[in-house]
Amino acid sequence: MYEWSNVWQLQIAVDKCFVCNIHPGNQRPNVDSHNYVLNAHVLEKVDVVRDLGVHVDCFLKFDHHISFIVHKAMTRACLILKCFLSRDRELLFKAYCVYVRPLLEYCSAVGHLT
Repeated sequence: MYEWSNVWQLQIAVDKCFVCNIHPGNQRPNVDSHNYVLNAHVLEKVDVVRDLGVHVDCFLKFDHHISFIVHKAMTRACLILKCFLSRDRELLFKAYCVYVRPLLEYCSAVGHLT
């Protein structure tokens, strides 16, 4: 792959590459003893992958993604209540629609796959 990228003059950010083995069911097989190398750089093995803002684990489940998004949205909602002195419903609703709702709506179809 590295040679192909050089032929086509495409840069690969090796420090951003990693290995995530997909496992069927809920059981992990024995530890994979293979080391994957890209341009003399040993790739890190991970259990959760983040791609385009969506977290997927090695079982193709989105539990980590859902809990991450809910935590982030809750944090922003609490910050809105903490930072705004006004308790005007319309103002708070607009702030929610601008700062919190996009987090919950981005890739919301992912949650329906689990």
